[in-house]
Amino acid sequence: MRHIVAFSMLLSIFAAQEKPTKITLPNISTENLLSLNFDNSNFAWIGSDQGLIRYDGINVDIFRSNPFSSKSLSGNRVWFLDNYNSDTLIIITDDAIHLYSNKDYEFEQYKINSRPTNYFKHNDDIWITTLSDGVYNLSEDKELVRYKFEP
Repeated sequence: MRHIVAFSMLLSIFAAQEKPTKITLPNISTENLLSLNFDNSNFAWIGSDQGLIRYDGINVDIFRSNPFSSKSLSGNRVWFLDNYNSDTLIIITDDAIHLYSNKDYEFEQYKINSRPTNYFKHNDDIWITTLSDGVYNLSEDKELVRYKFEP
């Protein structure tokens, strides 16, 4: 009995140390991946320096900035990703907080004036600290407020 327990423990230790060394996604032009999130539909959402990548296990869709559309990403570098609710994703780029809905396939933009450094979500409030423009709060009623110390 002791031998079976010892063998099981050794096997679990070796299995725990087994980690993938490289994951490759088809048709992406970057290896600089900045964030990862899974939504309720089991899509993998990956933030990169070349846009937002959605991966379903087989196909890759890449969302990029379009300066002529206010319903697209405002920039290609995606720093943070999270689930806002069951069908909405939070995407944070260099200059905006975006809410992406699977229902209408559009990005709702909330502009920020500096690159984000940290992200925190409490209930439905989103808090973003920035490099040089203070702290932003996107409330649950989708109102963006900036807090900045100015002596």
